Amino acid sequence: SAGVGAPEYGALRGPPRPSLAHVLNLISEAVIKPFNKAVASSKKVGDSGEGGADAELDSDEELVSQSDDEADDGSSDVADHEDDAFSQSLHPSQDQDTEDDRLIRQALASRHIAYFPTAESSTEKRKAASKNQSDDPRSALKPTAEAQAGSCEVGVQIRQLAWFARKLRYNVRLRISFQQTCSNFELPRPHTLIRDVATRWNSTFQMINRALVLWDAIVSWQEHNHKIVPAKFRIRRTHKSGVEQIVSLLKPLDDATFKFSAKKTPTIGDVLGTYEELDAHFRAVEENDDVGEVWREAARRASAVAAEYYGLTDDSIVYYLAVMLHPQMKRRFMEVMGWEASWMDRAEQTLRETFDSHYRSDEPESQNQSQERSQEQTSKPITFLEKQLRHAAEKEAAQPFPPPPGRC
Repeated sequence: SAGVGAPEYGALRGPPRPSLAHVLNLISEAVIKPFNKAVASSKKVGDSGEGGADAELDSDEELVSQSDDEADDGSSDVADHEDDAFSQSLHPSQDQDTEDDRLIRQALASRHIAYFPTAESSTEKRKAASKNQSDDPRSALKPTAEAQAGSCEVGVQIRQLAWFARKLRYNVRLRISFQQTCSNFELPRPHTLIRDVATRWNSTFQMINRALVLWDAIVSWQEHNHKIVPAKFRIRRTHKSGVEQIVSLLKPLDDATFKFSAKKTPTIGDVLGTYEELDAHFRAVEENDDVGEVWREAARRASAVAAEYYGLTDDSIVYYLAVMLHPQMKRRFMEVMGWEASWMDRAEQTLRETFDSHYRSDEPESQNQSQERSQEQTSKPITFLEKQLRHAAEKEAAQPFPPPPGRC
């Protein structure tokens, strides 16, 4: 909730909503889950390709019991020692957060965007057929065959990385061999892969991002150890462009999660700035004709979930106040971003009324406090908001001056 907490500030309260960190995870799930589910669906219909049956896929528990971690060299990431957590990519059927799925489906259904098909019994299908689909978020548009095929291909590549990361995690001998390959390529440390686990937000992005850093070593090691890696789990050099696209799509979410998990508490104005940045990022992917349809569709899903929760900020006046009081926002920023005039007028009116009711004082602010705040602001890195305002100022400066009155 955005409320302040004191009884006299009840007007600043809003209905309970997911935290921004939770919303960022929902957006990430909206991007990633259809890839994983597409692989699972292809297995159910008997696909014998790369995403087919998993005869070679041991359970996490079996690998833990078979591991030789007593000889661990200590080079693994601390965050990767979650042996009890399952891989989201290797076991998508176990990744059943029904509440998160409901929230994502609701956001996508309201904008007529496909998610992934749900496993329904014949009874459920008959009920769905006799019910208005618009009333049921589970009945959102189904992905097209082309989108399903593209998602399956991406999902297989993510799955291959997850399999290899887990293989190295539970076999010290193979891990040391892989680390030597990383050293031969003079790649930056750490020379370990990260597992994607359901208990850690953004772990799929972190796994893929680390794999991209160590890409040359991964491909080379697998080419020289092809008997250890089953063909369907073998990572190809041609997969790199897809991996890069996933990282590009998800990196703003990881950056925002890190920002809002830092020790210094971000302001509510930063929340709005984050939504604006995400909107610009995903919209650019949606409108890029040079990007494959599978990525544009993923960006649409991400954009829809972000828009759903950005729109809910209207429920509490605290967000109006945050915009008007944020040093990088105020009315100028709203004009640059093309916000509606009625929203800007309401924000100004809300600020005046709240100030008159609770904060008006004839005592001026001390000079020391003003200087401290100014220094604190200049020490921060350039934000998305500042970039937008600077860009607007540069465009205005480049405009020619109007001719004096009476001259042609």
